[in-house]
Amino acid sequence: MNRYTVKLIRSHYGETQRVFAKRLGISISYLEKLEIGSRSVSENVEAKILAKCDLTSQRIQDLKDHSKVIER
Repeated sequence: MNRYTVKLIRSHYGETQRVFAKRLGISISYLEKLEIGSRSVSENVEAKILAKCDLTSQRIQDLKDHSKVIER
């Protein structure tokens, strides 16, 4: 999972960084660093995102595909 995917998921849920960070149990500053790419998404944080957002790898791919259609 990369920074774009993290932001895409957060945007999909319409959550601010504050709300999304709280959902994941991480600090806002850490989430900001993930989204700008100055920190890598660890396996632990990826697992939190998948669990707390009830996502599968297929659902994430669907979100990515949908966002590509919107960008066009």
